[in-house]
Amino acid sequence: MCERAATTGSSSHTGCPLHTSASGDDKTPRGAEASLKASSDCTFRGGAKRCAVAALYQYYKVQSDNAARVQELLNGQTFIYLHKPDSVDPETNTLKPGKPMYTRPFENPAVAHVAGHFYRGQGAIMGRISDLLPRSPAGNPLMLRPLLALACAAIFSALSDLASGSLIPSDFEGKTVQDAYDTYLAILEKIYKKKPLQYEGLMEKLFINAALNTAVNTVGQCSPKGQSPLSSEPFEGSVQRALKIFVEFKALQRALRSRATQIADASPQ
Repeated sequence: MCERAATTGSSSHTGCPLHTSASGDDKTPRGAEASLKASSDCTFRGGAKRCAVAALYQYYKVQSDNAARVQELLNGQTFIYLHKPDSVDPETNTLKPGKPMYTRPFENPAVAHVAGHFYRGQGAIMGRISDLLPRSPAGNPLMLRPLLALACAAIFSALSDLASGSLIPSDFEGKTVQDAYDTYLAILEKIYKKKPLQYEGLMEKLFINAALNTAVNTVGQCSPKGQSPLSSEPFEGSVQRALKIFVEFKALQRALRSRATQIADASPQ
C-alpha cells in the first residue's frame, strides 16, 4: 500500500512522516529525522492504519451503535481524549459511553495502541532510532511528535471509513491523510509552545505505554492487511444511517483546524 521511500519523492507520500518536515521546536535530533527519511520502506504507515481499525472495535465500542458512535467520535475529534468510564442507562439498560475529558488530549488508550505499532515487529522504526529520540531533562525518551500525529491520523481515517459506510479500510495516503496529520501536528506544537511541562509529561507517558505495549496486551493482534476485525453484519445495517448523518468532509476538515487552538487552550497548565 505504500511505495518505496528511497526511490521517489512524489506527493503520494505526503501523509507519511518520512516525507513530511515536522517542526523542530521539540528539538528532535536531526539524526532521527535522517534515519526516518533513509528508511527503504514506509509500510509502517499501512500498519498504523490496520492497528487503528482494530482499535476502533476494542476501545471505542463502535459495535453497539455504529453510526451514532462514529459520528460522536468524529465531531470535535473526541477520540483523542481520555474518556470517563462507561455507564449503563438505568431507564433503557443500554451502555452509555463515557464522556471525553477535554483536559486530557492524546491520552485515549487507543492512541497509545496505534503508536505502539512503531515498536512492534521486525525492523520496527523505534528500534532503529531509539538512541536519537528527544529526551526530558531527566533523560527519559519522548514520543516523536510526527509519529504521534500519524497515529491520530490513522484513527481519524479508520473512523472516516466507517462513517462513509465502507467495510474495507481505505488506503492511508493522499490529501485526506495529510490534512489530518497536519492538524494533529499543529495541536501538539501548540501544546508544546504553550504548556511545555504538560507536553513533556504527555510524550514521556506515551513513549512508555507504546514501548511496553501496555495499551495493546489485552486487545489481541492488529488485523491482517485488507481485513476488518468486525464481521460485516453489525455495521451493514447501519450504513444508510451513517451516510445520512456523516458531515461533509470539507466541513469536518475546517472543524479539525479550528479545534487545534481549543484543544491546546483547554489543556491544564
